[in-house]
Amino acid sequence: SFDMAGMACGAFLMDFWTFFGATLIGKALIKVHGQLFLFLYLFLPHTRHLFVEYWKVAFASLQTPLAPLVDTLGVPQPKEWGAMLETQLNSYIAKLKDPVIDTRWFWQRWADEGTFCAHPERKPVARESCWCDWS
Repeated sequence: SFDMAGMACGAFLMDFWTFFGATLIGKALIKVHGQLFLFLYLFLPHTRHLFVEYWKVAFASLQTPLAPLVDTLGVPQPKEWGAMLETQLNSYIAKLKDPVIDTRWFWQRWADEGTFCAHPERKPVARESCWCDWS
């Protein structure tokens, strides 16, 4: 999006440093700190509960205005969206607590998983052995 904004500013003969200064302030000072506070708020346990409860109330208030649209589209009711949000967030956080970090290169993982093989009839060996050993 900043590429398009840069081209538009160039087309309207805006000074480079004016555009660059505004971009720098917007990305480095405003966007980064906004994301920082959002993710801190979202992933700290005591504030996560407040976040989820707020959205449960907000989604429940959409029940009446969105009722015809929800019935037409066949999507879950807005009052259920808060529970869905909480389920998804807890599922994501559970994955973060037990990360499986694979430090191999992508082509090593592909070779071990058999994603690409020069000989499709050959199967990759167990992960404990070298990725290039074939049984």
